[in-house]
Amino acid sequence: MLFSFETIQPIDSIPQLLEKISTSVTGTAPAISFIKGSEEASRLSYAEYLDAIECWSSYFLQLEIKPGDRVATLLKNRLEVPIIYLALMSIGAVVVPLNPSYSARELEFVLSDSAAVGVLTDDVTARTAERDFSRCRFVQDIDTVQFGGKSRRSDFVPCKTSPAITLYTSGTTAFPKGVVQMHGNLLANAWSMVKALDIAAPTQLSIMPFYHAHAVGFGMMTCLLTGGHLLVAERMDPLAWPKIIRALNVTLTSMVPNLLHLLERTAVRAVDVPTLRFIFVSAAPLPTHLAQSFETRSGIRIAHA
Repeated sequence: MLFSFETIQPIDSIPQLLEKISTSVTGTAPAISFIKGSEEASRLSYAEYLDAIECWSSYFLQLEIKPGDRVATLLKNRLEVPIIYLALMSIGAVVVPLNPSYSARELEFVLSDSAAVGVLTDDVTARTAERDFSRCRFVQDIDTVQFGGKSRRSDFVPCKTSPAITLYTSGTTAFPKGVVQMHGNLLANAWSMVKALDIAAPTQLSIMPFYHAHAVGFGMMTCLLTGGHLLVAERMDPLAWPKIIRALNVTLTSMVPNLLHLLERTAVRAVDVPTLRFIFVSAAPLPTHLAQSFETRSGIRIAHA
């Protein structure tokens, strides 16, 4: 464990956390993998993970991104997404994840409301979205980025009250609303879940999209705080789900209630996923009948918040 469970809040900012990881976690330990279908497509050790974050941080400094700048990301799940988030946070920038399914009006509103200076995307997602980014200073296809030149270091001074990410609500009743989370908020929330759920260096499967608070606050952050191995799935595939858990010895996963309903229809059983401790279900009300039915039929424990 990086920190003792007796600690109320062990650390205040993302840069401090990354520094702690660099001195406390074995560099060869698995840090993050990308899951495509039911296969592990790529993997980074903690040493490689931290190096990638540093490379992206230096690149963002070359783009003249400054502390407090809002930078939007229009990306579906892929290995680089958590790396980019952490790199931006480490230099004091504020991540603004965009939902690729936003309408043109929704996307225009979020870019305007957040005052994003730029957009990070990839060619496939950008072409699919077909959106106007003219209000932003830059639009960067992350697949065309070339690292090199003189490495730059940020002079950002970590502070727990500095904004880290602005997550926009789904906008079911009106335009999406931005919810700003500070560095201290992100870490305190994740640490409370680590302690409450007794999470220690998990192999955690994250199936939620990274524009969702669930994937960021629970998936990415609890793994970082405990030196765990984060498996970023391209998408939720109920039929591939047990295969991934068996193949990679997953101990923890999370989802929203509507995905639990899909999983129940596959008739998965605890014997199919022997290493799994429980499924963390949150972000929406979980109907009692669904929770009881799933646990009774599958024998898999649910933790709900």
